[in-house]
Amino acid sequence: MTNLEDLVVHLTEDHKVNPDKTGKTFNLVEEYALLTQLEQAKTMRLNSGGGGGGGAKLPFGVGPVDLQNEIETVIMSTLQPWQYAPIAKLPLPERLKEWFGLVDIGPAENYLPKWVHQIRDLFTTKFHLEATCPECHTATITQEQDGQITHKDALMVTVESQTATCANCGNTWTGVDDLNYLAGKI
Repeated sequence: MTNLEDLVVHLTEDHKVNPDKTGKTFNLVEEYALLTQLEQAKTMRLNSGGGGGGGAKLPFGVGPVDLQNEIETVIMSTLQPWQYAPIAKLPLPERLKEWFGLVDIGPAENYLPKWVHQIRDLFTTKFHLEATCPECHTATITQEQDGQITHKDALMVTVESQTATCANCGNTWTGVDDLNYLAGKI
């Protein structure tokens, strides 16, 4: 199976993933298809009321809706009308599988990795640490974004993967033991 085929599977089918990124196959857990997760993100509600429940329900955000619209638009616009018509009424996961079989490799290479990354980012909790990296002794980094100079904390924690990374030296601490070690150093 090619990398692009793997991405199609991750987008359209429930599959096994390794949450701790160690490469050990005995740690695999089942992950819902990413398009299923995207659909769930569209309907997720945040309870904005205080205490006792019953608060107003607010939409999760327009990001998931916009992303699904982009996927549907790309599928439609990169196929010829005679290719799209037979698959137009299929559920999105089936439509994406058919699209992958019909479209030239270029659009697949451009869009599949992006969509996987964007859907996973909807469910990723990251935060910066206001601390100095114990390896390179850097607390902040300077970046240019859209012509603007910004300063960010060098250390970033990603909760779901239990990792911390220094944006300056690239050192990574993975797992509870490494994070406890890092906490002791900072």
